[in-house]
Amino acid sequence: MNPIDNPKRVLVTRPEHQAAQLCELLQQQQIQTVLLPTIAIQPIDDATRIKQCLANLNQYDWLIFVSSNAVTMLYYHLDDGRMPHTTRTRLAAIGATTANAMMSIGLPVHLIPSHGYSSEALLATAEMQQVNQQTILIVRGEGGLEDLAAILRSRGAHVDYLAVYKRVTPKSDTAIIDSLLQQQQLDALTITSVEALNN
Repeated sequence: MNPIDNPKRVLVTRPEHQAAQLCELLQQQQIQTVLLPTIAIQPIDDATRIKQCLANLNQYDWLIFVSSNAVTMLYYHLDDGRMPHTTRTRLAAIGATTANAMMSIGLPVHLIPSHGYSSEALLATAEMQQVNQQTILIVRGEGGLEDLAAILRSRGAHVDYLAVYKRVTPKSDTAIIDSLLQQQQLDALTITSVEALNN
């Protein structure tokens, strides 16, 4: 039987604004996709605190973005889309996707891991090996992982967080998904985080 006559069907659970590329790649392989976002990204309603933190940006040696969502949601809070000017602070991206998001809004990228796109890859760079007495601000979502900050602190850095977004469970009509499951017409599902799986 030609596989196109009986295509595979995959449930994609990525946030709606991030699912398009994965769906397109699957569809190029003649795989049908069904979209059910199990996480939605929303800006944190704490504009005053975020703006105060950015106004004091020059006190930090490094500003680390841990995801493209962190970049996008920080941009949401910027006046006229402009980052406060700083002559001291260097900007780091956890990977290529995050770096591209930074450059798309006009932010410089001073550091990106040459291999990988994880906290471990960033921590392996020479710049993040020598951070004793440096001040670092990590831009992330609410309740993000602690490993990056913990290791930087163990290397002598002073680390603060700036949470700019939160993850919520979107309201979805699951009737189609329920029907596909009952008929055993879903061949696989994609999960990119524990939180997505729980939701």
